[in-house]
Amino acid sequence: MSYQGNRYSVPYQYIGYLVQIQDDRNGILRIYHDNSQIAEHVKINASLYQVAINKKHFEGIRRTNS
Repeated sequence: MSYQGNRYSVPYQYIGYLVQIQDDRNGILRIYHDNSQIAEHVKINASLYQVAINKKHFEGIRRTNS
């Protein structure tokens, strides 16, 4: 998910879905899908093109050997 020039992870189940962002200007971003909070990140304020990743958002993805 991209917001103000930075990228934030969401649980993999929501990749490609439309999400809503709540920025209360308190340093925390909350990400919602269908009125349910699916993620929360500390807002990146330093510069553009940074990435915030929560490793738990990727738990459960199965790897395949090609």
